Amino acid sequence: MSEADNWLAEAKSVVMDDVLAEVGYEVRRRTTDCPSCGEQRRGRADRRRPVGMRRDGLGWQCMRCSVKGDGPAFVAYALTQKPVCRENIAEVRAWYAARGWCEPEVGRPVVVRAVVQRPPPVDQDPTYPPPDELRRLLGLCVPVKEARDEGLAAFLRARGWPDDVGAGWLADGGWRPSWWRWPGYGLVVPAWTADGRLASMHARTVYARSPKTRWPSGYQAGGLLFANIEGRALLRWESRSKHVLICEGVTDTLRASSQAPPGFPVLGGASGAWSALADVRWPAGAKVAVAMDLDGTGRRYQDAIRAAVPGGVEVRPWAMWRRTPAEAAEHADEVACAAK
Repeated sequence: MSEADNWLAEAKSVVMDDVLAEVGYEVRRRTTDCPSCGEQRRGRADRRRPVGMRRDGLGWQCMRCSVKGDGPAFVAYALTQKPVCRENIAEVRAWYAARGWCEPEVGRPVVVRAVVQRPPPVDQDPTYPPPDELRRLLGLCVPVKEARDEGLAAFLRARGWPDDVGAGWLADGGWRPSWWRWPGYGLVVPAWTADGRLASMHARTVYARSPKTRWPSGYQAGGLLFANIEGRALLRWESRSKHVLICEGVTDTLRASSQAPPGFPVLGGASGAWSALADVRWPAGAKVAVAMDLDGTGRRYQDAIRAAVPGGVEVRPWAMWRRTPAEAAEHADEVACAAK
């Protein structure tokens, strides 16, 4: 391991609680303010602090702007308002070395500036990609069934999905706005506000890479929902369907949308999305079926959904993950039954 790799490994091994205490950010229930966007809460309806800690205590993610990283990344944003880069990596190393958490760089003294926490926006509307650029980029997507990509075809076959799954395909190359710099993330879905307005987009890679999904860089990602056509109608108060299915992540949302009966609303979301459900105008007597993974994250999402959905709306789990696409007809009946 080189010297550069060695000090960075030492720095990354320092738990976030210690880093935040030294950098001057208060931690409450494993949450804190964001050093990138300056937000102090996750949304208008969600007063929790936007940055959550990774379960291993060595990383973080902002649920408002979707920026995430490890301890050195947090320090870089706190000191310089930039991610770790050539311009600030020496300063980040010096900050860690001053606390005895890594070896200092020999023969190169570095002055570490004071941490300046960004003032939070006051009564500021959520920031989304410019609408004209967003629509232009979405307009470059072709229907999945018209795409000619071997990786996409293999992705669909492996999951038993039809080629008319409700997403667009954004091939690499061509015009891109400054906020979208993610080649290889071609499976695209729009993201909607709680009242059905187009706000952003979310994309998934069909290849083996990490992370699996991406949001536009520098804009809010929390509080946004995925939706099929009937789901969008529900958000816009144009559908009076009382049965709704909510899924975790873009993949399960697309799968459920392809298998749901006609006229059945399907909503989905990623981390930080569920607070938007508090602002949805639910039809009287609405009943919600929740399909989440059987892991800790899925259970936390279910709890967050139950907390956000108004008390008059019935919420119950539905075991979509135990079924196969071949049972689509049974799915339609079972979804309806789960939400009845």
